[in-house]
Amino acid sequence: MKPWGPIDWLLSKTGDTSASFYLLGCIAAEERCQKIPLLAKSLGTPSVRLLRIDDPVSHYVVYHKEKVLNNEKALKKGGLNQWDQINIKLEASDDEIAQTLNNFLPSGNTEKPITLWIDISCMPKRFFFLLIKLALRHPTIDNLLATYTQPRPGHYTVDRLAEDPGPVKELPGFGVMGEEPKTLVVAVGFESLGLSQLIDEFKDKDYRIIVLLPFPPGQPYSRRIWETVHDVGVEVSEPLIKRVDAIDALGTQQLLLETLQDSNPTNPAGLAPYGPKPVSLGMCLYAIQTGSPVFYTQPRVYHPDYTIGIGESWGYYLKLRGGEVWKC
Repeated sequence: MKPWGPIDWLLSKTGDTSASFYLLGCIAAEERCQKIPLLAKSLGTPSVRLLRIDDPVSHYVVYHKEKVLNNEKALKKGGLNQWDQINIKLEASDDEIAQTLNNFLPSGNTEKPITLWIDISCMPKRFFFLLIKLALRHPTIDNLLATYTQPRPGHYTVDRLAEDPGPVKELPGFGVMGEEPKTLVVAVGFESLGLSQLIDEFKDKDYRIIVLLPFPPGQPYSRRIWETVHDVGVEVSEPLIKRVDAIDALGTQQLLLETLQDSNPTNPAGLAPYGPKPVSLGMCLYAIQTGSPVFYTQPRVYHPDYTIGIGESWGYYLKLRGGEVWKC
């Protein structure tokens, strides 16, 4: 059994409640960005770095800044009076993203093992995919925990979650290494963005397309997800539709290993993580394990009310006491 679950339960089971850990998260417009930093503060860690990721100028700019400021005030009211804040652009380079981690952790040999938490709740995928990959390879990180906080149940904006998508690109650190992939695995969510362009390219070449459908979404989530499926022109038929638990990142990774076990190691499947963050985390782990390329369309604008409220928080141990438990 892989170690993941509600964050409080998970920490109690592993006994990992030491104050000597580092937290790399995001200060954003969504209220749920507060949850893990305040938990870290309650556990006594002094090492909190929060990325302030700025969208290009949009019609939301004033409201976005107001919401971020409110969340900063809430963190201070909750007792987190100081943190290391890094202002970085949404379209930052690979090196700039990598430095947010490399400059945060101690360099060289350390007497004590390092525990790092990466909170992906409000962190764009082009950031956390690379950061997870680098953290897994970091020689001094003994424990690595990815965390994710849901919004209050049923509280996604009814408006567009994201706007102004760029072209389909490979995510930093997850490019095509050899031949182009002949299988595409797509995780669908509420927005199609530029996904139809990518799917059409694979269709034109008569390549295999597999769709990961998150469940149990419930209403109105189910309707929005099926709208995306129809928007991108995917044929809804078995065995090319695979249902995945929207919260089970490690289950998604295992499903990919089982579904794609016939893949040629020199020509791994391409991945398109357009679904929920935990599903995307599972796809990230699979891509790290197999060398799969990852394709995504980066929106240039996110709705400030992307989500509302704070729900349950989940943790996913990727390294524990030096062992890469996500591979077990």
